[in-house]
Amino acid sequence: MAASRTERRVYLWRVVTRVKPAVAEIEHNKRATLDEVISILEAEFTAGRARSLLSITGRLFDESSDEVPDPKNQIYIADIKRDPSKSAVTILVNRGDPNAAHPAFLGVVGDGKVRVSHPRPPEAQGWSAHLCISTIEKNGAYRACFERATGSSSSLVLALIARVIDRALSSNPTYYYETSKIVSGKRRIERKSYRPTLEIERIPSEKLIDDLKNGELSRITLTRSTTSYAGTGVAKLITRQERKLVLHTAKANASDIENLVNNVTQFAKEKHYEKITFHLDNLPGGMSNTPTISLMEEDALEVLYVRAQRLTDFSNFLENAYEKVYYEIEQKMIEVIELVEQW
Repeated sequence: MAASRTERRVYLWRVVTRVKPAVAEIEHNKRATLDEVISILEAEFTAGRARSLLSITGRLFDESSDEVPDPKNQIYIADIKRDPSKSAVTILVNRGDPNAAHPAFLGVVGDGKVRVSHPRPPEAQGWSAHLCISTIEKNGAYRACFERATGSSSSLVLALIARVIDRALSSNPTYYYETSKIVSGKRRIERKSYRPTLEIERIPSEKLIDDLKNGELSRITLTRSTTSYAGTGVAKLITRQERKLVLHTAKANASDIENLVNNVTQFAKEKHYEKITFHLDNLPGGMSNTPTISLMEEDALEVLYVRAQRLTDFSNFLENAYEKVYYEIEQKMIEVIELVEQW
């Protein structure tokens, strides 16, 4: 998906600071603050460590695997900018993908030839995504805007932030708590680590709100491919085998259904399902809606059902990627965050 030179689309989030594992917060009173998380990221960014290689599948590279990573295939924090006057902080995340098709230019006026622009040896085609977070806490969360960008899904960006923090604190004795257990009749004290991190609560889109308000979610279907049948005709006649998990849902209020949708989607990803289908009945006019999402596209749920805002009227054409936080994108994100009616 090529970025538009005249507009950007941003998703509306509420960012929450958490401690992982949750038991550290619940039982040992460990807490995290937004300033703490941003300060850790700033220190790692300054040291050049706020980055991660990616696997061929586009996920964070598993450093314990035998796979040989491509150093051009990575995601990293390119800039962090605090704006105290606007009570906001903006993180610029860049993604390089050596497997992306190179941009091509058509000679639409003239000879009609095609020119393909190839990266130089140390380069990879790349994209930028801005994440702007208000530093003013409202009801336990911080308003935020996340820029939709090719190859930089929300889950990938949050995974990067978590990994950068984990590596930064891996040998920090401050981020530990003590617990005890009985071993052979004796009480033993154990020290366990915990980490501050960011989580997000997505602002549901008007379409989802309207569908849940005006209709009923009757069931959710999770689908993944399988090869369990090996009988007659499998080689020539069977083109695909699927296994489905169907969850039938009771009538409930929109808030409970929204939480269910988010939790089931996360479960589906963890269990390697490929598609998720929502069956909405009794919509106005006797209509129904069955949106199907490919979970192979990490931001598919956001594209369909998370509130988004178009940023337009820029004074200059926009580029795919930036080295620093781009001022106009940042300021327009802050304007969205400050609009009360959006939230």
